[in-house]
Amino acid sequence: MLFVSAAANTFPYVKKRIEVVGEKHMELKPIDVAIDEMKEKSTELAKLCSNQEVNMITLQLKLQGCVSVQ
Repeated sequence: MLFVSAAANTFPYVKKRIEVVGEKHMELKPIDVAIDEMKEKSTELAKLCSNQEVNMITLQLKLQGCVSVQ
């Protein structure tokens, strides 16, 4: 289950407690989580490859993160 909370201010904040202004509960299956992660990674790779000058170090690190066993 995924819990997402919306806070009145961004973290970190100078007060000790931040008021929660909203909450959203979503129940996701493991395959849905995996699909979302794959979409995010492919979007990041496409963004890296679409630049005029491709940073090979960043691209290599991103590719290694995509194929490594997690």
